[in-house]
Amino acid sequence: MKRGKYLIGAVFIAITALCTILSCVPTYEKERNKMANELKAVISPMALQVWAINVLRTKSPNEELIEGDLPREILNTGRGKPYAIVLYDEENMRTCIMISWGSGFGHQGLLIGDKDFKKMSNNSLSLIEWAPGVYVFAQRH
Repeated sequence: MKRGKYLIGAVFIAITALCTILSCVPTYEKERNKMANELKAVISPMALQVWAINVLRTKSPNEELIEGDLPREILNTGRGKPYAIVLYDEENMRTCIMISWGSGFGHQGLLIGDKDFKKMSNNSLSLIEWAPGVYVFAQRH
């Protein structure tokens, strides 16, 4: 009887270890990649960049964008209303627009600048470059 319990315990541990190894991509990276795929289906990074450059000509750093400032495709992602703000990156001395969706469980979004905009140093964000100057991010938990 004891041998059967040990065998069941060993099988359970082996299955748990295998599942952990196979799903080693952190949740925030999965969410970031999922959002990137959703965005790629509705808008191009070049269209976002043209929009962002035009907005950056008229907005100041730390200025929040209202719904009417945002591209229709961004509003129709099915993720709800995003938060959008103009940021100034002191490290690269450039402005960009951050668009984010999320809750207390984390945020995902975009950083959009001109083609020379480089990603900001931020250890709390997991960033991937979608196109030069356009990054998709997820907040690390």
